Amino acid sequence: MISAMCLCIGCAIAGGAPTPYERLRPQASVWEQEIDVRRIDVTRPVEYRETLGVYPIGNGRCFTYAGIGIPQNTLFMITGPRYQTDGNHNPAGGFGELAIRLRDSGTTADLPLQSCRTVRGAPVVLTCEQNERLKLTAVTAAPPDTRAIMRWITVERIEGTAGDVEVELEFRGRAMQQDAEGPCFEYPHRQRTARMRPIAIGEKLQLRDGRLGISLAQVAPGAPRTFVLALLFSESAAEAAEVGDRVVRDHDRLLADTLEWWRAKLAPTLRVASGDRRLDDLVEGLKVLLLVQQDAQGGVCPMVNFKGVWLRDSNGPILGFLHTGLFDEARRLLTYYRQVSALHRFTGREFPLDLDVGADPDLTPEEWAKSGTDRCEVPSFVVLQHAWWLDATGDKSLLARHWHYVHRNAVHQDIREGPYGPLQTFNGDETYLGGAYYSLFPARAGYPNALIRQDAYSADSMFEYAAAHDAMVRLARCMGQEEDAARFAESAARMRRSIERHFWLPDERRYAPALSPIDFTPHCAPFAPINLHPLWLGYLAPDDPKAVANLEGTLHWLWRSPGLARMTPFMDHFIGSAPGELVYNLAAVRHPKAAPAFAAMLDSASKSGEWVEVHKPDRPSFGYGDGLYANRLRPWESGINLDALLFYLTGARRTEGRSIRIDPLLPPGSDRVVVENIPLGRGRLRVTAERADRRCRYTVANTSDVSLTVNGKELAPGASLEAGTSLPAAAGSDEPPPGVYQEPLRWREGINSLVLTARGQPPEEGVQLLDAGLPFSAEDLAAFLARRPATVTQIAVHPSARAYDGATLKPFEQVLEHPAVKAELARFQRDGGDLQIAR
Repeated sequence: MISAMCLCIGCAIAGGAPTPYERLRPQASVWEQEIDVRRIDVTRPVEYRETLGVYPIGNGRCFTYAGIGIPQNTLFMITGPRYQTDGNHNPAGGFGELAIRLRDSGTTADLPLQSCRTVRGAPVVLTCEQNERLKLTAVTAAPPDTRAIMRWITVERIEGTAGDVEVELEFRGRAMQQDAEGPCFEYPHRQRTARMRPIAIGEKLQLRDGRLGISLAQVAPGAPRTFVLALLFSESAAEAAEVGDRVVRDHDRLLADTLEWWRAKLAPTLRVASGDRRLDDLVEGLKVLLLVQQDAQGGVCPMVNFKGVWLRDSNGPILGFLHTGLFDEARRLLTYYRQVSALHRFTGREFPLDLDVGADPDLTPEEWAKSGTDRCEVPSFVVLQHAWWLDATGDKSLLARHWHYVHRNAVHQDIREGPYGPLQTFNGDETYLGGAYYSLFPARAGYPNALIRQDAYSADSMFEYAAAHDAMVRLARCMGQEEDAARFAESAARMRRSIERHFWLPDERRYAPALSPIDFTPHCAPFAPINLHPLWLGYLAPDDPKAVANLEGTLHWLWRSPGLARMTPFMDHFIGSAPGELVYNLAAVRHPKAAPAFAAMLDSASKSGEWVEVHKPDRPSFGYGDGLYANRLRPWESGINLDALLFYLTGARRTEGRSIRIDPLLPPGSDRVVVENIPLGRGRLRVTAERADRRCRYTVANTSDVSLTVNGKELAPGASLEAGTSLPAAAGSDEPPPGVYQEPLRWREGINSLVLTARGQPPEEGVQLLDAGLPFSAEDLAAFLARRPATVTQIAVHPSARAYDGATLKPFEQVLEHPAVKAELARFQRDGGDLQIAR
C-alpha cells in the first residue's frame, strides 16, 4: 500500500548536476512559446488562449495537455485510466485541471516570465516560470504502458538568501476525498469509477486547509530541489497497486524510458531535413499529435475537447499514419471501427472509444448485408480509407477481412432522384457544417455570408460517392469480384453524370457546392471545403482541364493573400483543414500559388504546431459555447495538413503498395530537401531534391531490402534514379480584388408569380420559387427584382423566409427593409403588382 502523505524516496539533484528541465531543454522543438504575464489581460482568457499553443501529454490511457493556461504549468482535461469519459464533448475530461503555484517565505510568488515547449518527437512537455528570485520548472510525461501522468518538478532560487518555499497544488474539477492511503479524486462514469491519486516522490505531500502542497525548507541559490509528482489512475484496487508499485520502483528511469520509447517509435518513420527547423520539427510534432490521441484500443479521438472516435475525423490520422509509415496504427484504427460497427450492426458517424472488442466482434456476410449505415459521406469514407490503406501498404489481408463491411457501406447509402440523376444530401455532421453553422452563425458569420443551408443537396457527398465507387472497382478486382467491379463502375459513372449535369457552372467554370432543396437551383457561391474536394478526393485527376478550371474559378473569389482560402467570398474564418486541402490542390496541378500557400499553411498553425476546428483569419478560434475551451489539437485537420505537406514535398502517389510516382516541389526558402523513410508497402525510399534555377533535380534511392517501382522504373534494393522536374513559375503579385460577389438569380420563362420561401411546396404552373436560403445579398435580390418580367403580377414572401435560421442564413427582415429592395417592391406595387408579405 502506498502512503501518499509520506512517500519520501530520495529524488534529490546532486550538486552541479543539471535538472530534468535543463537536460531536456536543448532537445525541445522550435514550436514553443514564451510569454510575459504582465503583458496579458488575464481577465480575458478566451482572447489570450487563442494566441497560445496546446502541448499534449498522453499514452493511450492517460491524457492531459498544457499551454493555454496561466500559469503555463497548468494541466487541463486530466483523464485516465481510459481516454473515454462521459459524453462526446467534455472539456473537463475526467479530473479537470491542476495548477502549481509557489509561496516564498509565506508570500505568493509572482512568476511573470513563463514558457511552454515540448521535446522534439515526444509528448514530453517542459514548462518554466520565473522572476528575478525564483524559478519553477516542470517536465511532464505519460510513460508508456503506465496508468500515470508524471511531473518532474524543480524549484530553484536564483538569488537572495535561503528561504522556505511552499509548492501549492490547485486541483480544479473534482472534490478531493481522503482514505487510508491519502487524498484522491473519483470520477464515476459509464458504469464504473475512475480514481486519481496524487503522490510525491522525493518530498512529502501534505494536506493543509483543504489543499495539497509540498514544503521545501531553506531553498538556497545553487541548490535546486527536484521531486516527482505522480498522478496515478485506476479503476480497481489491483490496478491501483500495480501502477503505484511501478511508479515508486521505477520513477528514477521512467522519464528516460519514455523518451527512448518515442525515439524508437519514430525512428523508422518518415523524416524531413530541409534546413528549416520550423518545417522539420513540425513534421515530427504532427506525428506525435496523431499518436498521442490514439486510444489503447485503436480509435483516434480529438481529445481537446471530445471523447469518441469519428469515422470522418479518422481521415486525417489514417492518411498521416499511412504516409509516415505508421501502418500498425492505421490498421488498429480501421479495425476498431469495423469491430464497433459490428457490435452495433450499424456503421455510425462516431462511437465511444472504450467498447469491448476483446473478442474481435464481427458479422457474417449475410449480417453485414443487412446492417445499417449512415445516410451518406461517412460510408463513402469507409471505402476510401480502405483504398488508402491498400495503396499505401499493398496488404490485402485487412481488405479481405473487412470486405463485407466495406461493401455494405459502398452500396447502402441514401440516394434521391433529381432532374438529371441521383442526388445526395449532406450527412449533417460535416466538420465544415459544425464550424460554419453551429459556432459562427449567426453572430460571427455576419451577412452576407454565403453559407449553405444544411438540408441542401451536397456536391461534396456526391464527389465522395463517385470517388468511393471508383475505388470499389479496384478493390473488387483485388478481391476477385469482377461482377461487383462492373456494377461499381456503372454506379460511379452514373453519379459522375449527375454531378456534371447538376453542379457544373459553365459560366463560372467551377462546381456549385450545393443545390437548393426547394427547386434544385444551384448555390453558386464557392465554398472552400467543398470546391477544394474534387482534386483532394480523386474525383478529378490533376490533368483534367476541369480540375484547373474549378480550382481557379474557386480561388478567383476565395484566394486570400498571402496564401490562404476564405471559407466563402464573405468569410475569412476557415476550418483547420482548409490550408492543407488548398496546398494539395495547388501542388497537384503545380500551380504558381503552391509555394505561398505552403508557407501560409505553416504560418496558420498555432504556437505549438497544431490546427483547430475553426480559425479566425489570423489565429485559432473557438468553436462551440463561450469559447473558453476551444476545439484544439485536431487530428482530423492536422492530419490532413500533414498529408498535404508531405504531398507538396514529394508529390507521392502510391498504387497498391507496389509503385509510386514522385514529383517533388521545394518549399519557399529551401534549396535542398531530403525526405527519408518514405513508406511504400514493405519498402522505404529517400528523396533528395535540389533547386536548379527553375527546375528541381532529385534523386530517389531505394533504402529498403525489397524492389520498388518508382516513376515506372523498377528500383532494386540500394538502387537509385535521378530525374528533374520543372518548378511552377513564381507567383506574381496578387490580382486586384474581384469586387463584391453577386449570386446569379435568374427568372424562368412563363412566370407570373414569385414566392420567396425557405420551404418546399408542390409545383404550380407559372409560379417560381426563390429559395431564401440561397446566398444572395440584399443588393442581389434588388437587382433580380429590377429584372422582373412584365408577366409577373404577384410577389409573395412566405413566413418560412422571414426566419433568421439555418434554412435562410440571413436576417430577411433586414433584407426586406434594405433601401434598394424596398424601392423595387414599391415600384412593383406602383406598376399594379400584388405584394403579399406574410406576417
